Amino acid sequence: MTAIYRFVVTHDDGMAPCSQDGVLSLVTCKPNIRLKADVGDWLIGYRRKKLGGLTFVGQVSKKMEIGDYQEKFPDRRDAVYRRVGRRPNGREILEPLRDDYHETEKLRGRDIRGRYSLIFDRYWYWGCDGGIAPEFIADMAHYWIGHARKATPTQVQRLTDWLTFPGGHLGEPCTPDVIKRQNCGGGC
Repeated sequence: MTAIYRFVVTHDDGMAPCSQDGVLSLVTCKPNIRLKADVGDWLIGYRRKKLGGLTFVGQVSKKMEIGDYQEKFPDRRDAVYRRVGRRPNGREILEPLRDDYHETEKLRGRDIRGRYSLIFDRYWYWGCDGGIAPEFIADMAHYWIGHARKATPTQVQRLTDWLTFPGGHLGEPCTPDVIKRQNCGGGC
């Protein structure tokens, strides 16, 4: 069954999610969502401190390992880890490509724990401009650290019925020049 993952985008700096060159991706932060979401699932990123405000909505179209993402999209700003090998269990060994993003081993470990990159071909990214959610989406909001995953078939249908207008990159990140994320406080 299709899921709808809901969470607050605590730092809208163009990294998580990253809307660039006609593709939306989630490669860093939200490790549990990246680990569990499947192709066809939906993600809704709510704006912090704005009731009913949306940063983005997207449907997962591809799910790939972080190292595969960096090889396929090396010039994207969120391609911040490179695969340097594999563990005996097949999991990737990744090294950071930038020293200005998630500088601590703890934060990098959270990123890597997510194992996968999510790609959205069908998405609506409002960024700081903030889309306004209709009441049925605002009612599903998740306004604290972490995420929620639950959707009835009716909620999924209402979401897809609402998203009939043109999507893509509809706004800019709130702080696009801020790439240094030393301490997200565990909320990214």
